[in-house]
Amino acid sequence: MSYKEFIEQQREEYPVLNEIAEVLSSDEKKNILVYSHDDPDGVAAAAILVRYLERAGHDYQVELPHTFELETDRVKGLLKEKGDQYDAIFIMDKGTLTQYDELTEVIEPVVVIDHHYTAGEPEDCLLYNPDGACCTGLQSHMLVNLVDETSDLDDFLALVALRSDWTIMPLKGIIPDFVEPFYEEVKDEWQNLLKPIKSRPTWMEIDQREETLLLNQISELYFAVSGGGFQYFYGDRDEELAQLDATELCFDEMLALDGSESALKGLSTLEDMIALSDRSDLVERIFDYFKSDWEWSLELFESAFHYGQLGPVDLYLFTGEDTPLMPMVGSVKLGKISRQHDDKPTVMVMANNDSEGGGHFSFRAVGDKIHLGRIADILSNQLAEEYNAPDMITGGGHALAAEVKIFLEDIEMAIPVTRLIEHLNKLYELAQAVEAGELDEAELEEAIELGLSYLE
Repeated sequence: MSYKEFIEQQREEYPVLNEIAEVLSSDEKKNILVYSHDDPDGVAAAAILVRYLERAGHDYQVELPHTFELETDRVKGLLKEKGDQYDAIFIMDKGTLTQYDELTEVIEPVVVIDHHYTAGEPEDCLLYNPDGACCTGLQSHMLVNLVDETSDLDDFLALVALRSDWTIMPLKGIIPDFVEPFYEEVKDEWQNLLKPIKSRPTWMEIDQREETLLLNQISELYFAVSGGGFQYFYGDRDEELAQLDATELCFDEMLALDGSESALKGLSTLEDMIALSDRSDLVERIFDYFKSDWEWSLELFESAFHYGQLGPVDLYLFTGEDTPLMPMVGSVKLGKISRQHDDKPTVMVMANNDSEGGGHFSFRAVGDKIHLGRIADILSNQLAEEYNAPDMITGGGHALAAEVKIFLEDIEMAIPVTRLIEHLNKLYELAQAVEAGELDEAELEEAIELGLSYLE
């Protein structure tokens, strides 16, 4: 199936795409407010969409707030001031949340483009969250193809989004069915990014550390520059960096590649990529801070310990304070542990206390036997309700990777960590009961919903 045929198939399966296409192509919808996630996938998705909006003559405003879920109060505040300016709002890569329906009271249409696990869906929004492993960068690429032609730069940005969000793993030959039509169409044009090289490994080389791809290295660079969705910024160490928003810098850098397609196809090293930037000194400085933090954090993860076994899966736990680059370094440590045990399915649960307030839980897996997105969604919703802070405790993710972020500065982490351990203990008890044959059908369903997807 060609990529165009696949998009048409999606249009038939999800008729909402026709409505979204009308929003993008209608002369009556000329000013678009775009919110997107602040990780490389969300930033790339926004860049692909904005490039189309510019070509189509639409006005737009892009916001890249440093939370996963979009706080509805944030949007209502902006719309209260400038609501008459906007004809539609796009919420991209920021979860599929029922509370987004609240926004339809002040602006319509509200378009939600997302690919994360969800326990509920907004009913009044135009929602595109398809079945299948994908990322929002590719979804944005598909949307533009509904109404216009995409370019080589859009293809490049979609590849970066797919790799940085763990949708594709070309070194291992893992290309999900949903992604395959796009990947097969563009891969020959981008062989310079997809050829195995012996160079500095990135945080994406989990199963081995001998080879990498230039695509992996570029994706890691964008992760470092954007803050990766985890607010890993370096303004406390560098006065010049303190004066800018690193995520907006990443967005600007992606847009500034317009006209550099031939240079991108001729890249052979990461240094070549950095040299394309007019602000290469800033980019290089950020990446140097990133690499320095990496080495320090790698030592901290030697304290990760075996917590228990969930069916076929080993569960490891790491706790720390002010741990930089926690999910990525933890992923590399996770891969090492799995390899040492004959590639056994393994999960790493990471809990970090922020000394300045708040905290962060990260979940990573080798193998898809535990659905980490379900665990993060349940925990974040439970904590948000317990603290009555839906805009300050957010979380979600995929089967293999998920996060919970706690932005309450006056919170002590005792209760959130207790809730985390309670959930892990519940999973452990359910897994033990399954082994003993003690669960009925309803209890098995509950175990699956709580995260034990190996029972499906």
